[in-house]
Amino acid sequence: AESVSDLSTAQQCWDRAIRVARTSGAPSIECEALRGSARAQIISGRLPEAAMSAQTALRIATDCDMSLSMGSAAALLARAHAWRGRSADAQSALAIGRQHIPVDTSLLWIDDLAWASGLLALIRHDYDEAFTELSKMARDRSSRRWAIADLTEAAVASHNVDNIGILVGEIATEAATLGSPHLLALVHRSRALLAGNDIDAEEHFRTALHDGARAEASLEYARTQLNYGQWLRRQRRIVDSRVQLSAALREFQSRDAEPWVQRTRTELRAAG
Repeated sequence: AESVSDLSTAQQCWDRAIRVARTSGAPSIECEALRGSARAQIISGRLPEAAMSAQTALRIATDCDMSLSMGSAAALLARAHAWRGRSADAQSALAIGRQHIPVDTSLLWIDDLAWASGLLALIRHDYDEAFTELSKMARDRSSRRWAIADLTEAAVASHNVDNIGILVGEIATEAATLGSPHLLALVHRSRALLAGNDIDAEEHFRTALHDGARAEASLEYARTQLNYGQWLRRQRRIVDSRVQLSAALREFQSRDAEPWVQRTRTELRAAG
């Protein structure tokens, strides 16, 4: 389900696996199911639940001395904390992740570390670092798709856009084949960011919102509204800008996504 970006089905499967593992007394399976659940919960915007799932997975992995699982759970916990603006907790979790996942591993979980580290850098506006970290996501195809808008935002802000259009195009083809509204929304937001002040950007923003409305990823939808609101403000379409930014702010506040709450408030102030 995850490989085709069917996040709803994936979450149902992880929840079922957790229940079965607990009933049968299989802590290692419960740990992996909790880790998978946390991953899906982050993407769907259920941040407190994601942090709880990742924290429980980390505790079980620690108790069972499963080093790689400790690293993967910690990386997911770091990303959940980053989304909520808990930078110190995110850095602590990231340190645990790096301790238990070798940098030269071929395992997919190394991408979780790169995504968490890149997201933290993106939040603190260190776009060069964000681009460097997010560019490392080359092992897990699903994660690379889901992080494409993060990578594009970092690339545009750090002026490293040379090959991003090609990557976005590849993921666009995959998204169309899979028929995933979530991926299509991320692709169009990426293309809007790459378009800059060109009028083509608006069409991509509107398409991203249309596709995003059919996806189960409300925070990513709100980030599209934020980016679109920023673009509208630069075009001096202040009233339209406020509509997008106000809606984004409400969603970020309801989901405890504090870094984006602050960023959206800054944009609203700039829009009067």
